[in-house]
Amino acid sequence: MGRGISVAFQLAAFVLLVGSWVYLSIARPQVQWVADLSIPPVRNQFFIVAAVCVLSIAAMWRGLNWRQLLIIFLGASLDALVAHYFFKIPAPVYLDVIGSVTVAVLLGPSAGAASAALSELLNFPWRPHGVLFAIGSITIAWLAGYFTRIGGFSRLSLAATSGFLIGAVSSMVYAPMQILFAASLADEFDPRTFVIGDQVLSNWVGIFQDFTHPSDPLDKALSCVLAYLLVRWLVQHKIVKPFKPIEKPITQ
Repeated sequence: MGRGISVAFQLAAFVLLVGSWVYLSIARPQVQWVADLSIPPVRNQFFIVAAVCVLSIAAMWRGLNWRQLLIIFLGASLDALVAHYFFKIPAPVYLDVIGSVTVAVLLGPSAGAASAALSELLNFPWRPHGVLFAIGSITIAWLAGYFTRIGGFSRLSLAATSGFLIGAVSSMVYAPMQILFAASLADEFDPRTFVIGDQVLSNWVGIFQDFTHPSDPLDKALSCVLAYLLVRWLVQHKIVKPFKPIEKPITQ
């Protein structure tokens, strides 16, 4: 019964997030993504991200304790801090998911998703369009948690490979949101005329044309490597106990 409730919470969060992504990808509302909850698309997305955060934490209810909540909060704070400062640097990587990926590796997919969602809520006053990109951040944390379960973070090379694959997927998730954000910055730009596939391709290979162009596969590979090293350090110094599937290989 308890397991069924946890799955129900996870499924509800997943359906809510996918529904939001499909709506935004098809409707493509052209609005200013500012910290103003009176704007319907901004308000809707803010509360969707908040709901995903709550549902993801609720999915952990059987074994939830204050230490796990603290780890989720610290991971979210790390993401928010990195996003706040690193986005000002012209570089092909963001590294704004290190915290939530670390949480996902330590505690599982739901905890990682909660941390990713919370980070965007924390950053909302300074980076309101983050609630738009939270769909991608939460997806990355979910995938990191599931990759951990199949040994994707048991070695450094596997962490890098997992990150690269996660980045390839997140490029497709982020693409419609990037179009919407670009449209909010240029009134003459109609997001409905832009081809999503072009944006995905740009996310994959744009770095070869401009070194400062963000590359999702490179960014997520590096983020996962850094998360792996952080988890290894935390475990070796007995600060935290890792998620069970990686307990043995991560400490070797």
